[in-house]
Amino acid sequence: MVSDGHSQAVKTGRSPHAAGELTGELLYNGIRLPAVWPPRNMVPGSREPMPVPYLDAPPAVIRIDVGRQLFVDGFLIEDSTLERTFHKPQPWSGNPLLTPEKPWEQETNKDWRSTRRSAAASFDDGVFYDPADKLFKLFYAAGQCNHTALAYSDDGLHWRRPEFDVVKGTNIVIPKADDFTRDSFSPLLDLETRDPQQRFKAYIYNRMGHTSSLLTSPDGIHWKTLAPLTYPTGDGTAIFYNPFRKVWVCAVKRVTPTPPHVFSPGDGHEIKYYSESRDFRGLADAEPVFWFHTDRLDKRFLADGTIDSATQSSIYAMRATPYESIMLANIALFAHYLEAPKATSWYTAGKNTQWWLGYSRDGFHWARPDREPFVTGSFRDDAWDRSYVRPTGGSPLVVGDKLYFYYSAWKNKTPEGKAHKYAGGSMHVALLRRDGFVSMDAGEKEGTLTTRPVAFTGKCMFVNADCPHGELRVEVLDKDGEVIEPFTKAACKPVSGDKTLSRVEWQGADDLAAVRDRPVRFRFSLKKGKLYAFWVDV
Repeated sequence: MVSDGHSQAVKTGRSPHAAGELTGELLYNGIRLPAVWPPRNMVPGSREPMPVPYLDAPPAVIRIDVGRQLFVDGFLIEDSTLERTFHKPQPWSGNPLLTPEKPWEQETNKDWRSTRRSAAASFDDGVFYDPADKLFKLFYAAGQCNHTALAYSDDGLHWRRPEFDVVKGTNIVIPKADDFTRDSFSPLLDLETRDPQQRFKAYIYNRMGHTSSLLTSPDGIHWKTLAPLTYPTGDGTAIFYNPFRKVWVCAVKRVTPTPPHVFSPGDGHEIKYYSESRDFRGLADAEPVFWFHTDRLDKRFLADGTIDSATQSSIYAMRATPYESIMLANIALFAHYLEAPKATSWYTAGKNTQWWLGYSRDGFHWARPDREPFVTGSFRDDAWDRSYVRPTGGSPLVVGDKLYFYYSAWKNKTPEGKAHKYAGGSMHVALLRRDGFVSMDAGEKEGTLTTRPVAFTGKCMFVNADCPHGELRVEVLDKDGEVIEPFTKAACKPVSGDKTLSRVEWQGADDLAAVRDRPVRFRFSLKKGKLYAFWVDV
């Protein structure tokens, strides 16, 4: 049976599930939230993994009407003999997508010791496909903590720098000023808004004065300030939208004193706070509550491939995005410096930050069953992706049968060839099969996976499966575990081949209309193949 170990974890507070206090909002998947939301029972001092209440006490019936259903955790699984495998994306052979080649991407930043900290790289930022003009759009930092620029693409792989009217002859959309240099910039494309002047929304952090604001724009080019945030934030703060609950969220980054027995001397302990609002403007005044930080399972993956026993010290960045039926957390964790930093050369040491994933079905609690990095730097001297990997907001984008994961990485060299941890920033992309985070696998011996009770309003079942030399069959069970005729294993037409979308059909039935809106279980029987996802559509 698949387990994520959450029932074994030491809880950081009283579980509202166990206390019978689930009287709050009912979510699309059957999860009922506690009356007090967001939760206030998270404890900053705990080193235990974040508890995930809906995995310890899942709903009696899980609704599966929204999106493809993924096996990234044990939420859907009642019993299984299949093996769960986590998959990593492959860097595209054409990387880097952008390098700092324009003058405004190589300017000196007097706020940082007059160093030419060249960059054409996201520093959080965002990548989106805009259906209005059928363009991929990438926001990035032009020069580290200098300008914000915007690039366009027709395919998500080959990018160009249009000339806009903000700074003549450049693709700059938010220029630096005497009283403003950007740090984190967190834009979003809002496809649900009724106000065309607010199609783009953003959070931005100003290093000059350490202030932060919410911005809006009709086109991603011309921005105006909507409101300053009334609570303290820090670099690495970002916003995201949870479409399942229709709320705007601010992932607030704050720094606490370093516990000397846990972290390396000199490292700050950077943690996350959470605030939410039903309307975007309200996010400026929302009250943040403590959210999460690194835990005892976060180990240091070093440049030579070894694992240090020390706990990771910091969450450098965290951007969440909806994907099918879940919220996906793209997390940048700090591991260590590639070289030992000294007081006289602090800025010459490269940062080893790596990209990790988390999965959520309520938008707050994160399951992190895979504790290996999703994307890392190459650690090769003079390589554009040497170190300091940071995920780009909006990732992944679905492009055909692939997922495009965008990220920035640093060469750690100025245009003159001098070592600097914030110089030589570039853009990259890694590709993964659609729904390809996790597969449930079987070899020569047939294995099975039985879901918890689910309900749906659709009638056609589909799967994402890779079994060109094997087969997948599905049967439907009632609440007592008895097979419902004619949805038997024998009557199921075997699914084979390697496709991200295959329909499941049974002899004697046109579709699943006979069992919709009633609790059923699906039992998958798989031989020599991988099952990535299933769903029931209209």
